[in-house]
Amino acid sequence: MIKPLKTSFRHDKYDFVMVSRQNNVAVFRKTKDSHSSYEVIIVRQKSNPSSKLGIREHYEAYPVSEEWGIYGWSCTTLERANEKMQELLDDRFSQKVASL
Repeated sequence: MIKPLKTSFRHDKYDFVMVSRQNNVAVFRKTKDSHSSYEVIIVRQKSNPSSKLGIREHYEAYPVSEEWGIYGWSCTTLERANEKMQELLDDRFSQKVASL
């Protein structure tokens, strides 16, 4: 079983709330004090090393800093975040069609 990505969390004094998700592309609102921006991410599946019971835990992951620009993008407006999300969804669809 795959542990789903959290729909809200706090990291480095920022609050993150998922605004939308389609397939493996998600938009999060990032808020600190009264300032908000948006992050568009490609949700990927990862796994932890074996636990005490020898069972690997699989989970959906938010990109880490080193993956930014590859699996995650920052946007100043929700409109731009939605555009980026659509670009990613269109690119993934066209790649699948091209590989058929």
